[in-house]
Amino acid sequence: MNTEFEDTQVYRVLRGPDGRWQVTQRDRKKPLAKFDRMEDAMQYARDFLAEQRLCRHLGLRQYV
Repeated sequence: MNTEFEDTQVYRVLRGPDGRWQVTQRDRKKPLAKFDRMEDAMQYARDFLAEQRLCRHLGLRQYV
């Protein structure tokens, strides 16, 4: 079993009701951020995930 991805959150980029691109997290009701361009939303989601993995690697679980 690969535990590296076991605790990883899933981030989605969707078009919101206001027409803007939203970055959402699986268990949250509100979006983390909204963007006019899909590319900006995708980059935000990638950066957010990379930061989460770095914090876990460094043992900073309380910040994730």
